[in-house]
Amino acid sequence: MKLRILAVVLALMPLPQLAVAQEVQQGALLQQVYVLWGMMDGAANFCWEAANYDVAYMEAHQNWLANNVIVRDELDATLAASGEAPALAGESEAAGSTGIVDILKQATNPEEACGNWLRATLAGDYDAELYMAEQLGLLRERDGM
Repeated sequence: MKLRILAVVLALMPLPQLAVAQEVQQGALLQQVYVLWGMMDGAANFCWEAANYDVAYMEAHQNWLANNVIVRDELDATLAASGEAPALAGESEAAGSTGIVDILKQATNPEEACGNWLRATLAGDYDAELYMAEQLGLLRERDGM
């Protein structure tokens, strides 16, 4: 749900008129998408450990990755074509992973937070394909790709 809200907000943002502004916005958008990818990875690993290595958590994450492999390929291709530094992906993913783990560690009830993550992941609430496809479409539109 949060991803869909972000997608709508970003879709409604006015398109910048200057090429420089477009490049900056494209870099920021790519960064945000990689941060979200890192958040999924961080949450999966944290919850897997917090749940005493219950395979359901790792299976849910592996299924999520498998369902989104094409989206990830498109994301990486967009990064390569953007002129942004290749390190943007790894740095942003690490930031997302660290950020979500810090949040989960502070949760009053990590088991409940992780259970909610598992249910939402299995239900498709964190569908990267929808969110990322919309964002990649915006990038293509802005850059004439």
